[in-house]
Amino acid sequence: MMKRKYGWFVLLVMMLSMPLVAYSQCTDIFKQGVAMMEAKKYKSAISYFQKAKKCDKNLAKQCDEKIYECRRLINPAPKPVKSSVITLEKETLEFGSEETSAKTVKVTSELEWTCTTDANWCTVTKMDGKVAIACEVNQTTDERKAAIRVDNGKETQSITVVQKGMDAVLKFAPNQVLEFGKEGVEYLEIPLECTMSYRVDSKPEWVTVFREDTDMIAIKIAPLKRTDKDREGIFSIVSMDGSKKDYVVIKQFKKMPKPVADDAEGEEQTEPKRGRKTLKNRKNK
Repeated sequence: MMKRKYGWFVLLVMMLSMPLVAYSQCTDIFKQGVAMMEAKKYKSAISYFQKAKKCDKNLAKQCDEKIYECRRLINPAPKPVKSSVITLEKETLEFGSEETSAKTVKVTSELEWTCTTDANWCTVTKMDGKVAIACEVNQTTDERKAAIRVDNGKETQSITVVQKGMDAVLKFAPNQVLEFGKEGVEYLEIPLECTMSYRVDSKPEWVTVFREDTDMIAIKIAPLKRTDKDREGIFSIVSMDGSKKDYVVIKQFKKMPKPVADDAEGEEQTEPKRGRKTLKNRKNK
């Protein structure tokens, strides 16, 4: 009788312990799946989690989460593609002929970009999200242009730089009547204001031109011979394109006229028509 009771007791203990043993085995399978994940063996980990899920339904939610995470790691979502579009704040910049301060243009690009210029008188500097553009002084009367290229490897945009030329000027400063004595002058500089190419258009045969610069013309006046009379002539210059012209009158006397003095009553006297200004002679340099 005692043996029969003892047998039922053993059987009852075995029946109660079976779920605990099964749960422990399912947990071990789940832990093996976690270990596979840590080793980045995601396909093996999925296999273990699927077994653990079948082994114990109470582990189903945890296993499903791990399986989803493994599959996401196996096939990660593609990285967003950066746009190749370049957007410029301005496409044209204007500079005055003597304007040298830099101007900036905002550049928007998701890709790294570079900037270059096609003109040596125009410089570019890349800044944080901007390009700084500066010009040298334009010493000509001609308008000039430069192209600034902004490139990110996928797309190229251009900024057109327009710089005005200097105002066209060609004149003696000021218009003058030049008077000389019979001895003439070996070297004389006539002041000139000029921003354009020019040439001597006409001159008396007794005037020799030494040098033509943008700020002066150097000449020589031959002395009068004994048989020569007082003489005068037009010395004129003209721009290469023919748009500007100016002249001075050159007079030479055997005996220089006396300057007009104020009369006894102190009234102002007007300058004679034959001359407005006389330059001092300069010796050879």
